[in-house]
Amino acid sequence: MYHPTRIGARTPQTSSIPPITSKLEIRKTNGALLGYIDSIPNISGFGRTTNLATAMSITFTPTMGAGAAPFNVLINNPGTYPYLGFAGDNLTNQPPHVMVRTNPTSPGSVPSIVGNSRQANQPKSESAIWSYNPSNQRLTPQWINPNGGSPATYIWYYPLTNSLGIITNPAASPPPGSHQVYFRVV
Repeated sequence: MYHPTRIGARTPQTSSIPPITSKLEIRKTNGALLGYIDSIPNISGFGRTTNLATAMSITFTPTMGAGAAPFNVLINNPGTYPYLGFAGDNLTNQPPHVMVRTNPTSPGSVPSIVGNSRQANQPKSESAIWSYNPSNQRLTPQWINPNGGSPATYIWYYPLTNSLGIITNPAASPPPGSHQVYFRVV
């Protein structure tokens, strides 16, 4: 005699997609292309280049789904500090946290002294701050402050120093000529 059994529904899992190797466009909030993240940092951290051949190459494996953890972004040809992140402590508007090469931090961790390319000036950094939206191809950072809070995090481009940084309020007196931007995977 046949005795059917019930099989319970599977528990939803955070899915991941295959690793993505790419370069990052820097775009103004109106969609206008400013350039790409330069592969060579300057005195103020990473800046922009208009030459795709010299743009930074990255690889990441995004986590997907509700509640997915942020992830690290590997800089291809990384040198001493292999991951892309920002250096700073408590995120406010001034000074901005500049984009740096850094050693890895864990998802959700607060700014830590792990070693980064600007450690003489800003010894703390974060790397596992990234999320990816495949529908618009945006790579977005979310900073975690020392108190564990997640402040609003906006990417800003500063042409006077050719540097990229993050701040919490784009309306708070940005330097002349600077732009709020986003990163798009290409």
